[in-house]
Amino acid sequence: MSRRERLAVTAIDCTGCKETILRTLRSLDGVHRMTADHSTGAVELLVGDDVATADLEATLQRLGYRVGT
Repeated sequence: MSRRERLAVTAIDCTGCKETILRTLRSLDGVHRMTADHSTGAVELLVGDDVATADLEATLQRLGYRVGT
């Protein structure tokens, strides 16, 4: 099964930031679809049930972004 996740990410300042986030999340197992909006900071994902929200947040934090839900 899959579920939707919505994360609020700070400092997505440009399309380059957005593409970095999308490329990195796309490389994770269990991430099926995603969108990111640099104007609102919203990252929306369709992920497998085995993907932990904490793992998604940690991945983005390693890139230098702060994450809320």
